[in-house]
Amino acid sequence: MTLTAVITNHNYGQYLEQCLDSAIKFCDEVRVYDDASTDKSMDILQEYVELGVRGYFSTTGKPTGDPVWGSNMGIVQTKTTHLIFLDADNYLLSAPPQLDYDYVYSNIDVVDEKGNYESNNRRVRSIHL
Repeated sequence: MTLTAVITNHNYGQYLEQCLDSAIKFCDEVRVYDDASTDKSMDILQEYVELGVRGYFSTTGKPTGDPVWGSNMGIVQTKTTHLIFLDADNYLLSAPPQLDYDYVYSNIDVVDEKGNYESNNRRVRSIHL
């Protein structure tokens, strides 16, 4: 089993390190989707990118205005079958909890910010902590 943390961030730099540290301890892969932060988030994220965290950024340099942009991108770009979604002001306990998996989606359809339709025929599981 591999687990990817999909972390969404917009100006949560004050919480980002704690979130990343907990996700790195618990997950096999960590992806952060930053929606044009203007605080210290980018500096923090750059340090973690050097440690193997994958960082993705709003390509326009302006906030997308879409609160699920990062989550949708994570679903499309992640190749693992196990995902956990975190906002940057959340963190995981350092001791891994018992996990309970349930299938929540079987065919995920995503429309990107340009209106392009993409079908992702993977099963994604939710994790109940």
